[in-house]
Amino acid sequence: MQKSNGATQAVQSSFDKLLSQEHRDVTYLKQEHISIVIARALEQTYSEQPIDPVSYFSKILLNHCNVESIATKVSFNRPAKFLDWPG
Repeated sequence: MQKSNGATQAVQSSFDKLLSQEHRDVTYLKQEHISIVIARALEQTYSEQPIDPVSYFSKILLNHCNVESIATKVSFNRPAKFLDWPG
């Protein structure tokens, strides 16, 4: 019985160590410009409850990319004096 208890403690220790460290993927996804987009897409997917949530979620992300691309193109075509306007 002692061996089992020792093995259990070793597994628990490894598990605690793993949970105390944030994985680099999570750190990357927590960046503000990423996490906000993902959170909004998840929120919209949850509120809509689509039949195919993965497809729905991916379409939201693709739409975000398209909107960002258009916004970037538009901002480069404006005269410089408009770039500093709030809003």
